[in-house]
Amino acid sequence: YCVVAFTVGARLTRFQVALVSVMFFCAAELQALVMTNWVNRAYDVMVIITSLNPDISISNVLKTGGQLVGVLLWQLGIIASLSFMWSVRNPKTE
Repeated sequence: YCVVAFTVGARLTRFQVALVSVMFFCAAELQALVMTNWVNRAYDVMVIITSLNPDISISNVLKTGGQLVGVLLWQLGIIASLSFMWSVRNPKTE
């Protein structure tokens, strides 16, 4: 998305920018959902493994804080990418 914004963003029509931006946003949000689900399933597998071998310990950070940080970083990346497209399309003249 950022490569498209950098290379041809200023020459795209409003419709094209809207279409590409909506497609990017939906794909990125879907990926964030998939990754969050993957982290949840990985945690569940680790819980099962620790029940089989109590000597193995797992941190609850993955389930709580780690997941939150991952989601926040993903959302910031989406916002930064959309902001980059905006700055390419609306450059400030000095």
